[in-house]
Amino acid sequence: QHQQHPFPTPNVVLRIFAPEGTPLQNTTYLITPHGATLGRKTTNTITFSQPGPDGTVVGLDSSISGVHARVIGRGGRYYVADGASSDRPSTNGTWSRLSAMHARSGLRRIKDGDEVLIGTVRFHVQEEGVVVERE
Repeated sequence: QHQQHPFPTPNVVLRIFAPEGTPLQNTTYLITPHGATLGRKTTNTITFSQPGPDGTVVGLDSSISGVHARVIGRGGRYYVADGASSDRPSTNGTWSRLSAMHARSGLRRIKDGDEVLIGTVRFHVQEEGVVVERE
């Protein structure tokens, strides 16, 4: 008798491809179903800050908020949400390919091949395949 098992939620990889020629280009981040936060604060899962010459933390892009966006894993899918929470959006919004310009950033599903824009940083979304063994 065949038992059905729920498929595990695959991970998603965010790869920075722009701005070109910066230390960020080609950096990849593995996002698990637990999700991630993105922003200038060093407490984020993905931070856009680095230590300056005097040891102070310097943001790499002034248009990126402290907690600019969240990636949420839910029901086998991933979503990008603007801001630290639904009632605390970022100052400049979070955009995905084909999202309306100047429209309020909301919860938006992201999938393989999508692009996400946070400040001047552009990510390419890649879903990792899940290998399933059959008996």
